[in-house]
Amino acid sequence: SRGTLGAATGEKRLLSREVKPGMTCLDIGANIGIYTLLLARLAGPTGRVVAFEPEPENFELLERNIIA
Repeated sequence: SRGTLGAATGEKRLLSREVKPGMTCLDIGANIGIYTLLLARLAGPTGRVVAFEPEPENFELLERNIIA
């Protein structure tokens, strides 16, 4: 088994292959924004990422991470 880290690495590889500059991406259940930030980098300045996180504590961390 690859474990959680291996799965995350595979997901990051998949996103890196599929997400192109200028795309609009949705991150539903964004948690603290790890994938939100990756999607933003991949979509670039002409792209857009819409992130949704319903849990207030995680949302606060998500906001802090995207501002940083």
